Amino acid sequence: MNPNVTVDTAVITDHEVHNQLKNIAKFFCDYASTLLSSGATTMRIQRKVKQMAEAWDVEAIFTIMPANVLFTLWDKDGEHSYTCISPLAHAGINFDTITRLSRLSDEVFTEDVTLAEANEKLQTSPSPPHLSLPSAQVCSSSCQVCPSATLSMTSSMVTTSQHGAVLCTP
Repeated sequence: MNPNVTVDTAVITDHEVHNQLKNIAKFFCDYASTLLSSGATTMRIQRKVKQMAEAWDVEAIFTIMPANVLFTLWDKDGEHSYTCISPLAHAGINFDTITRLSRLSDEVFTEDVTLAEANEKLQTSPSPPHLSLPSAQVCSSSCQVCPSATLSMTSSMVTTSQHGAVLCTP
């Protein structure tokens, strides 16, 4: 259990409990939607959120829908809850983001990372790597490479070799 973020209803007021649950729920929504949008499996998301919820002494229940992630958070006594919903951004697979956020969950669990620190790490995302291909046009009828044009997709299968050459399969 992370003593920096626990939701202890015996020590704080109902309003403070609500605010803590709200902040953790918003973090979990952002965390889960970012992971899902990056191509993480739902099992990974479930495992990592459960790990952080245990560290922060809350219970997290979530549902993944085609366009949203829905979270309900409960305090340890089950007396207070907060529900939030987060839309999914369709950003494409990004293994760097999946790895970075998985490590963040591990840090929360093992190193007593606060919610503010975790939120900062979640929001600080490096730009995704870009794949640059050489400019070329593949003509499906003759499978020629025209280096001065742009790459266009045709009914042929187009791939690149390890040396950057464009290969064409009719």
